[in-house]
Amino acid sequence: MSEVRTVPIEALATDDRFQVRLGGLREAHVRSLVEALRSGAELPPLVVTPSGESGRFLIVDGQHRAEALRRIGAKFAKVTVQGDADLWTSFQLNQLHGLPLLLSERKRMAKWLKERNPQLSVREIARMVGLSPSCVQDTLSGRRRESAGGGLVQRPDPWQRFLQALVKVYTRRGHEQDFVQRLAEAIVDLVEGQRDPGITWDALINFSDAVRLAWDITESRYARRDEETART
Repeated sequence: MSEVRTVPIEALATDDRFQVRLGGLREAHVRSLVEALRSGAELPPLVVTPSGESGRFLIVDGQHRAEALRRIGAKFAKVTVQGDADLWTSFQLNQLHGLPLLLSERKRMAKWLKERNPQLSVREIARMVGLSPSCVQDTLSGRRRESAGGGLVQRPDPWQRFLQALVKVYTRRGHEQDFVQRLAEAIVDLVEGQRDPGITWDALINFSDAVRLAWDITESRYARRDEETART
């Protein structure tokens, strides 16, 4: 295990070569880290690599932590230095903790691995990035599969149908005061009708976590849009 060192915050910089996450910092996550630091929590050390400039480093893992430290006025950060880091290093570290990686980020990693390791099979890459082999194959080919007749295969999208149905029900009934109560009762009826209620509850809990994550991802975008609207 690399030795933990303390370096000045000003000595840390970012570089796209090590940024596995797309779209920049997620504001809600930064704020949660700021709150944790102010309550006395100690965050894991950042992982950095030498920049080539004496005494300066590029962040491989820990962008959100570094930003949270800056916001509370910290002058120094604990880091571990890894000399041979690359995008795959950042991806592996991000899989171990923090925010879940998005599908687009996993697809990007699949392309990166294939470009630098042509000998890797689709199945090997799928296992490495946490995607199905068919998804990796489609990602690497850069096109959707076609049917025998030449048309695009229309893959069913259960998530889109589910969300459309939910929004449709809410549009019709969301104004009712007991909407949440009735939705909860419908969920209970659904669960009790399943052969394995435990699995159904697990699925619903994971869906709830996904909703919170989706809000965290988009919250800062809505905030920026509101600010722009307020200026006009």
